[in-house]
Amino acid sequence: MGLKTRAWSPFSSLTICISMTLLAACASHPPEEPASRSNVSARQTNEVDQTQIQIAKLQEKIQDLEVRLSALNDKINLENGFTSANSPAPGSPNSSSPLPTAVVEAPAAHGKVIPKVSIVKASKVAAHGEETFSNNEAIDRFREAKILYDSQRYSDAVLEFSEFVKNNPEHALSPAAQFFVGMSYVKQKEYKLGEEELSRGLLAYSHSGYIPDTLAALIDVSERLNKTTKVTYYREKLMSHFANSPQAKNLNHAKSEVSHSPVQTAPMQTDVEPSVVQVRGIERPEVPTVRAPVLEGANE
Repeated sequence: MGLKTRAWSPFSSLTICISMTLLAACASHPPEEPASRSNVSARQTNEVDQTQIQIAKLQEKIQDLEVRLSALNDKINLENGFTSANSPAPGSPNSSSPLPTAVVEAPAAHGKVIPKVSIVKASKVAAHGEETFSNNEAIDRFREAKILYDSQRYSDAVLEFSEFVKNNPEHALSPAAQFFVGMSYVKQKEYKLGEEELSRGLLAYSHSGYIPDTLAALIDVSERLNKTTKVTYYREKLMSHFANSPQAKNLNHAKSEVSHSPVQTAPMQTDVEPSVVQVRGIERPEVPTVRAPVLEGANE
């Protein structure tokens, strides 16, 4: 029995070479380990988490902006509501013509300038039925009191101005009324009462435009009452708080005139001997008369 041999073929050797090459390649690149796969998965998970965190932060910022925008809209709507509520109606008297005014000028007190009083005749506002200014009755009362003051009827002016302050303590003309109460007493030479009323106005209406006039009047009254301490106090207060006011400038001008005025000396009395000084309360001594001696036989 004989053995059968297969003839050699070049394709067979080629197949063997390819197979060996594939086996070598597989041996040089082993399959990926499970640990490396877990690292990739963890990295991807971390990136996803960071993205979600950033998205959450952006959402918080958007919500914060929405809250601010809503608050701003509410504020704008509220301001628009106040503006529309306070604006006069098209047919109201405030929108058609300006309010009439009357100017009352106070007389000067002892050379001191007193500012004018502008009286605004009030009218009722249509919106909400509120009154923007005081009623006309109070203004008429003030005008009547001022007429009495200008007519030098100071006793009646005191009563009218005092009644005005009592009934209208918060009125815009109350500081002026209180000032004229004090000045009415000063005009009657009742300086103590005038000082009390002016001081009351200085305390009750410390932020009014009549403070410089009140201080100037108190300086004058204190000088008349010989209260030097109060004169210094009111003078310093006027110069420190109202240095640019007309009252302070007038005070400086009067002070400079006194300091630059020449000193007047009393004229010399011709009937008094220069060597003899007269002192009040001391009698002038009599000078004895010395007669010349008479010599006997001089007439012979």
